[in-house]
Amino acid sequence: MLTLLTILGLLSQLTMLFFLIAIAGWVALTLRQRFATPTAAAMTARLMLPSLVAVLLVVTLVFGAAAASPGGMQVGDYVPFSFASLVSALQVMLATTLGASALPRWWIAVLALTLCVAAMAAVAQRRPMAWLAMLAITGLPIALATLHVANTGMPRYFLLSSVAILLLLTDLIATALTKGPRSRRLAALALTLLAIGMVQDIAQDIARLRGDIDAAIAGVRIVAPGGARVHVDHLQPVAPLRVAAATARYPLVLTSDCRPVQFVFVDLDDGGAAAATTRRCGRLYTLRTVRRRGMLSGTDWALYGLPRARNALSTNPY
Repeated sequence: MLTLLTILGLLSQLTMLFFLIAIAGWVALTLRQRFATPTAAAMTARLMLPSLVAVLLVVTLVFGAAAASPGGMQVGDYVPFSFASLVSALQVMLATTLGASALPRWWIAVLALTLCVAAMAAVAQRRPMAWLAMLAITGLPIALATLHVANTGMPRYFLLSSVAILLLLTDLIATALTKGPRSRRLAALALTLLAIGMVQDIAQDIARLRGDIDAAIAGVRIVAPGGARVHVDHLQPVAPLRVAAATARYPLVLTSDCRPVQFVFVDLDDGGAAAATTRRCGRLYTLRTVRRRGMLSGTDWALYGLPRARNALSTNPY
């Protein structure tokens, strides 16, 4: 089963590799508590070998397809490493994990400090999963920062850290609920606040539909019901736009050159404002529709059209 999940996970998102490393570490740690180190290492290797084979198969498939493709290896987006984007991604990850997206940014720093204290307390109490959680929470960001891995401004790169935070909190709250009245009250309060914040964040994400790209096709269709040509700046939105157009059975042509187009589709920085106008190849386009994502994954985008289509579409705050 783990082998199948490995294949499906890697084909969906290659960051699944982070989870496989964590699973291998958890298996090794658990077996080490019952067996001598050489025995635990050998058993871990045997258990994880099918998953390792699955990783090699997927990597071979990805790079083999790239080698066979006339266009070579292509990725949705490539953003060079920067510490500022890394810190921003970690803030989003922590806020969405704890249901704190509505809080000011300085509150996120307070929550991070509180979480560090809780993690150190768990380590001091020799909790079984404390060290593994600490490595997942802090080790992954430190490793990516040390290696200067690109695209680390994307919060979804830190889903492993997010899961580790939830597991650690679950362990600490469950333990506190078995102790004295004061500990139980604090644990109940923490659990209640987490639940309220998470439900609020999820409701917001549902409302925003993770930056629903179907809305772009719907907007374009109003102005050009028979089909349209849309300019995109890079590869990332191509697949979602094609899927949205195919689902709506709408003739859509995407281009990145200077051929005349009716619309321009622009990926926005997370939380970044959409300009009222944009220029492509000397032509002016005005803002039509904006969509925002809510949590760890999705797309912030804006759709622009030629000025003569100004009244055809309305701007949406999301």
